[in-house]
Amino acid sequence: TRGGGGTSGLSLTTPKHDHLSYYGFMWDVRAVRRNLVITGIRMACTSPKGPFQYRVYVSNEPHSGISERVDHWVLVGEGSLALPCVVGTFAHVPLNREIPVLAGQSRGVYVHSDNAEGIAYRYNVDMQDGVTDRDADLEIHSGIASFSQQPFEDMYP
Repeated sequence: TRGGGGTSGLSLTTPKHDHLSYYGFMWDVRAVRRNLVITGIRMACTSPKGPFQYRVYVSNEPHSGISERVDHWVLVGEGSLALPCVVGTFAHVPLNREIPVLAGQSRGVYVHSDNAEGIAYRYNVDMQDGVTDRDADLEIHSGIASFSQQPFEDMYP
């Protein structure tokens, strides 16, 4: 992410997932105290994955209530990649455009794969207010998984 006038960068790294694999995962990001710009999404795995086709979508609002409403989402990136499995290494999911998030705003983010093992996520049972990870500028809110090879279908918490 890039914050403010673009003079400082920040990154929020989430702990590893719980070995739950799906076609996709949808979650929310919230800019806490200043405008931010998401400039990329990095992913990794714990066992060899891919290459798979990945697509990244964003909405102008939180995902709740619009998870299966395609007209609320915009494709902002896609590409075929294999996720690295070496601790501390990541693959960049290509974005065609940056994702601005205004201070106080929450936006939905959805990464979908063409393979049922393409996406894994971490469910945090200790989260408060649905927040799985945070720093002073950015919150990541827990989301829902996609059980379908087709984006925006069969979405479940």
